[in-house]
Amino acid sequence: WPFYSVVFSWQAIQVGALHFLAVGDWGCDLGIKCVQHKVAASMGKVGALLNIEFVVGLGDHFYPNGLSRDVHDKRFQQTFERVYTAPALQKRWYNVLGNHDWSGNVSAHLAYTNVSSRWYEPDFFFTDIYRIQGGGTVQILYLDTNSLTFNQSSSKRMPMQQSRMLMEQQRRQAPWLREQLTQSTADWLLVVGHHGVYSGCARK
Repeated sequence: WPFYSVVFSWQAIQVGALHFLAVGDWGCDLGIKCVQHKVAASMGKVGALLNIEFVVGLGDHFYPNGLSRDVHDKRFQQTFERVYTAPALQKRWYNVLGNHDWSGNVSAHLAYTNVSSRWYEPDFFFTDIYRIQGGGTVQILYLDTNSLTFNQSSSKRMPMQQSRMLMEQQRRQAPWLREQLTQSTADWLLVVGHHGVYSGCARK
């Protein structure tokens, strides 16, 4: 991991900071080429070093086609619970949906919040406020950016029920986001979602 030494040597992070990890596009099917266990082990080491308070899951938790069942889907155990086993990762995971997650049962993601002691995805979008060591607050807005990129063209590539759900999230999320951005009194305001605003790849 090329940034390992940078994280270890950055002494300023030890004072007056909010420590957390963020990981996206992580939910492989644990085939022979999957490196998810190696990434999880590295996250555990860095998480212990920083004494992180939580983890942010940036979507695409379950490749390639999301969940096929409910909260009892075996992928929750295979891809999450039995992979991120390091002591430092036994914290709350704030999760948002990715486009691959929308190919399956997205309702199971939300419902699993009531099953797991770590998994936290209470709605398609939500917010939380955190206290910084040494003073100050951080508010993070967790978005379903799939609803922001959803259009008539993409609706033709998914089941009717999923399309209707995404359209409903479009209707609900936009005014909620405007309200949160306007009324926030936090010292720091972060917005989290699956799709990057800027990208170094061809898809922008």
